[in-house]
Amino acid sequence: MLALLPALVFAGATSDDAALLARIEAWRPVAEALVIDGHASDWDALFTMRGAGDIEGVSVAPTSDYLAVLVRVGEDADPLRPVLVSVDMGGGHPIDAIFKVRGSTVFVNWHDDKRYQPMKQAVAARRGQIMELRVAWAQLIADAPAGHPIRQPKGWVRVRAQLAKVDGGARSTPLAVASYRLTFPPPPLDEPVTLPEAQRVNAGLPLTGTWFVTQGAYTPGTHEGTWAYDMVIRDRTHRARLGKELDAALSWGQPVVSPGRGRVRLAIDEHPDRPIGGGGSPDDPANKVIIDLDGRTRMRVGHLQQGSLEVSVDERVQPGQLLGRVGNSGVSSGPHAHLVHTHMDGKPAPVRWQEVTVGLNPVADDPWARRPEAGWEPRGGWFVTPDPRPEPEPPTPQPLAIPAGVD
Repeated sequence: MLALLPALVFAGATSDDAALLARIEAWRPVAEALVIDGHASDWDALFTMRGAGDIEGVSVAPTSDYLAVLVRVGEDADPLRPVLVSVDMGGGHPIDAIFKVRGSTVFVNWHDDKRYQPMKQAVAARRGQIMELRVAWAQLIADAPAGHPIRQPKGWVRVRAQLAKVDGGARSTPLAVASYRLTFPPPPLDEPVTLPEAQRVNAGLPLTGTWFVTQGAYTPGTHEGTWAYDMVIRDRTHRARLGKELDAALSWGQPVVSPGRGRVRLAIDEHPDRPIGGGGSPDDPANKVIIDLDGRTRMRVGHLQQGSLEVSVDERVQPGQLLGRVGNSGVSSGPHAHLVHTHMDGKPAPVRWQEVTVGLNPVADDPWARRPEAGWEPRGGWFVTPDPRPEPEPPTPQPLAIPAGVD
């Protein structure tokens, strides 16, 4: 029956989205049947992000009516420590609300206010290593401050669980998981940036490994009114750095490669990297490289590491060739890659990345991962991985030419 769903219910869906739409429809009744009783057996059909330590696993089931979360606490964790569940609804800030679950009591913090308030109509259960939470959307929207992002949820939800501090101690290492909203009709799998209209360009992602789009185009802040994309590496804890030093950032020093054949138009790497969260002037220059691609488009990567460039102006570059490394130069609060594409006349261009896998979770078994056949226009809040570039084929051996008269 599921094989027929894309054709019967989701007419018009592209082939790479059909499997995801079918999965949303298959998991919806499972999520709606969850019982908040401290048992985890009814969560078995849903995806669980696996961890280690104080938080061993997290699942999320966002239905039409409510948000449900399962947290599996580690065997050695203090059973009296409250569980914190941070929620990201796709708003401008990575955390839109925080729930504190103490036994069967739920408190909420809207993140812009340090005070926790009792949460009405929220149900929680704790039994051994299992903690379950259910919060009604209607109650969340009613309680949220005016203009809060949770009042206009996106098509997906991300939650991050960790144990709260006790007596001044440290919080545990978090674990994060994301899911599409299991609604009917299904939510849009991508919400395009529709304005302003501009001619798209196709290009490869100039990075290796799995990256998170922390800020997309035409978003409030530094990208307002511009087609630019900020990329960082985030792990399954949804953290971009594990300490305060530059080399504790997961993106620091990662390679930036050429997405195609082209010529180096500009190469600057003389400016120093600023400390994470450090001061400085907004006018501090950033290291950057600009490549004029043979496809008649131009790519710029900013905030490169000082002294990391491997190419020079007018040099020809090949696909996958190392250009430089991710740094923290210029106006930057932490190591990341700032990507911009333009046409050769300098007009801005929304990019459509080719041959990439896109998902909500940075793991190989992410059930929401897909490979858009026509390419993918970047959105904030997604993980993206360039598909492996094919190795160049070795030259075909040619038979030796034997001169005439030689045996």
